[in-house]
Amino acid sequence: MDASKAFKKSRTTIYEALKNGELSRDHDGLIDLSELIRVYGNPVGVQSSTRTEQVQKDVQVHVQSEVESVLKDQISLLKNQLDLANQREKSLMQHIEDLTHRIEFKGTLEQPKQENINKLNESTNSNIATDPSATDRVKL
Repeated sequence: MDASKAFKKSRTTIYEALKNGELSRDHDGLIDLSELIRVYGNPVGVQSSTRTEQVQKDVQVHVQSEVESVLKDQISLLKNQLDLANQREKSLMQHIEDLTHRIEFKGTLEQPKQENINKLNESTNSNIATDPSATDRVKL
């Protein structure tokens, strides 16, 4: 890189800075870029890098907006899935409640049947004990 063009300084100015000790050379005789920036500031080409930084910022903003869009879509999808799960849970809870009522109702219907069976058994046992013909059959 030509230092005089990059920093818009004449060669004479750069040689005078070297002679005065404002600038120093490396062991290979060249001037380090950091030395030139320290003395003369940023090179002229930096304005173009400012444009590059602006483009990078625009790209970052575009990427961020795309990420926001994707995240919003995912949130919407998750909300829909949650609503469906809540509806499914409500339906299943109602089904469980219906089955519970059926079991309770069936239990109340079967209880009188069991009482009737017990009464029937008692009456049969009393008939066998009092019926002489029933005792004859048992005695073979």
